[in-house]
Amino acid sequence: MKSTIIVATVYLLFVVVCAVAKKSSDYLPVKDLLPLPLVILQDEKHSNKYKLESLWHGNAYDDDEKVKAEVKCGRGVVVKNSPQVKKFGERKAVFELIVPQNQTM
Repeated sequence: MKSTIIVATVYLLFVVVCAVAKKSSDYLPVKDLLPLPLVILQDEKHSNKYKLESLWHGNAYDDDEKVKAEVKCGRGVVVKNSPQVKKFGERKAVFELIVPQNQTM
């Protein structure tokens, strides 16, 4: 008799936990923001200026949802127009980098 009560209690507990887990997963949408490889292009006129293109892809985002794109560099490299607030649907942000004359990328 005791074993039957224990088995029934464990079964009911299992059913309740599964039901709660299913309901809670309905409220938590999975959003993925996947950065793509950076594209770095050197300016043809100025050898110490570069354009850095940051691209992204993802799912479960609306095209008008805000995305913050930011680049930080060290060693005296100046990053212009960072951070940028873009819309997810744009899927791209372009930054300008200025590298000191005595350094290379």
